[in-house]
Order: sequence, then structure tokens, then C-alpha cells
Amino acid sequence: MKYNPTRDIPKASRELRTASPSKIAEWIRTHRTQIDARGKRQQVERTPQSITMWFKDHPKEAKILQAEIVTEEISRRAITEDLFENGAFRKIPCIQKWIGKLTAREAKPQSINRMLNAIKFVCQGILPKDEKGEHTIIEGWGLIHPRNLTLDEALKYLVALRKVTTHTRRFRIALRNFLKSLGIQDYDDISGKAEAEEGKCAHLYVEKSKIEMILYKLDQRNHEVYLASKFAFKTASRLTATLNAHAKYFFKVGNQNFIYVFEKASRGKPKRKIKKLIPQALKDELRTEGRLFNLDQRFLDRTLRQVYKELIPEIEKELRMPFHFWRHMFAQHMLRKMGWNTSKVAKMGGWTTEALERYYGKMEDKIAFDNAEQLISKI
Repeated sequence: MKYNPTRDIPKASRELRTASPSKIAEWIRTHRTQIDARGKRQQVERTPQSITMWFKDHPKEAKILQAEIVTEEISRRAITEDLFENGAFRKIPCIQKWIGKLTAREAKPQSINRMLNAIKFVCQGILPKDEKGEHTIIEGWGLIHPRNLTLDEALKYLVALRKVTTHTRRFRIALRNFLKSLGIQDYDDISGKAEAEEGKCAHLYVEKSKIEMILYKLDQRNHEVYLASKFAFKTASRLTATLNAHAKYFFKVGNQNFIYVFEKASRGKPKRKIKKLIPQALKDELRTEGRLFNLDQRFLDRTLRQVYKELIPEIEKELRMPFHFWRHMFAQHMLRKMGWNTSKVAKMGGWTTEALERYYGKMEDKIAFDNAEQLISKI
């Protein structure tokens, strides 16, 4: 197309969303042609200085263009929390590109989801749940579009994060990885090393006899609370999965009873359908139709707290979510019963093996080598 400065300079400026003379000159060279002395088409060459002169000669047009650019930039930057809904967040170009890279490296879907959720938290300034089970937002933190996330902002988030938890590695790994995908060279200023301690919940262990006492006390206070607790202990089900458990999802495989429950591991994640084994003795205590439990969460938490304070005061204050105690107990007791077979326990409870080891520790040498000589001789 033949070059026309009155038409093409404003057009280039609007398309590029800039009044930069050098960028506009490059756009003209790429998009416009003229006929040379031989009748051949050739690119139109204009110097940045000539573009600057055009703006000076057309101050009214220059002012309009500058106002449009500023308005567009403000509009482009003004985002809402809707951007961080899972479907919308995954459609952001820089996030799509990052997911593609992670997938190409054969990262597991669960790992990708964990990192996506970490970046969502950072961009919104949201910190993990506190002792009351509530999320807080860092004071003075706005909403950051992922493409605009900087190393400085990532470091500021980590400083705030360390005030509420010592377990920051999930966020550090996600930030290192994402900042690298944005082309930020100093991403490794954020450490990726493992936490100083492993098995952060390993001390939350209560002997079976004490668990039976807790269940007995709960049954005396409220039979529904007792049943829900026993269900969670035997299946490792989370709070929402337990309270929403429904008899229509019972089924049998051979002589074994199962139920499907639907649970969310954390904020922003979709619900997962998980298969749980139900011991026959427990099945006999549960309803055969409708919801299995008719409980209010606040009443449930309050009742559990009262019994915990009476029977396990040494760890009661560490239990931010009272009902989650039963999921801890399933993991602790099943790991011991199964010789610390993390793969099997993870499958039954709905964890990853990495998560189990992070929460409850790895197999000790004594367990690994106990009776090993007899077994090795048989292979």
C-alpha cells in the first residue's frame, strides 16, 4: 500500500499503542511500499526524526493519539479478581505459554495446578490460611497481572509469607519457574532448596487407645459428630467431602464397600471425585439413603475442640482445622501399618507420595531394612 503519513502515522501509533518515532518508522517500513525509478516496489524508509517532525506539525492529532494510548494502557492494566478464576486465568497468554512449557517437561497435572494456584495467590497478595482457617491479604497489595509480575514483588510476597509460615518452598518453586518463563534472568535470586525440616506434621501423632477415647467422648456428646469423625478417620476424607457424603455414591467391588466423595484440596482448585474404602463395621453404622451426616460445621468444630482440649491438650492448639485431625490420624496410622508404603497410603487417602513425605516424613532406615535380608534371599 502506498504511504500516506496523515493516515499511516496515526494508524501505526494506534496499532502499536505507542508514540515512539523509532517503532512507528519500523512499522511504516514493514507495512508500506513505494515505486522506485525502475517501476519496482520497495519499502518506505522514514527516519524517527521525520516522525517526530510530523507530530510537531500536527499537535492536535498528537494530543488525541497520546490520550488514546494512555486510556488504552489504563484499561489494559485495570484488572479484577475475575481474572483469577481458574478458566480465565489459564487463558492468559503468558500463563498458557508457561503451562505449555511445564507440560512439555512432563510435569504432573497436580504439580502444574499447585504452581498455578501459588501464582494466583502472589498476584492477589493472598497468604495461606492462618490459625483461624482464614486467608488474609497483604496490606497495601493490589492486583498484579501475571505478565507484570516482577522479581521485587515476588521477593516482597515471600517476606510477608515467612511471617505466617516457615513452609514457603511451594511458592518459591512456582515463582522461580514462572519468572524464568517471563524471561527474568535473576529468577534464581529466589532459593529453590528444600525446607529445613521434613515431616512437618510428623509430631501430630496420637495413639490408637487415645483415639478410641476421643471417639467415645464424641459419641457421648453427639452421635453425628462421632460418626462423621469415625468416617473421616477410616477414609481420610476432608471436611467438605465428609459433610457432603451421600448414600447414593455407595457401591461394592466384590466383597468390599466403597463410596465416592467429592472434595477440594484448597482454594481455587476444582473438586475431585475420590474413591474411598468403607469397612463393613463402619458401613453398618451409616445411613443407607440421603446425606450421611446432618451437621453444622461450626457446631462440629466446637464439639471437637472441647474434646481435644480435654484429651489431647498438648497438640490441640496446633490443629488449625479441628476436623483435619482425622486425616492426619489416617495417614499416621496407615503409614505405620503398611510399613511406610507411601504410594499405597497416598492412593487410599488422596495424597501424592511427595505430599505424604513432606507432611509425615520419609521411611526410616530401620523400617526399610527390617527383615530385608530374608526377602532379598528369596528373589
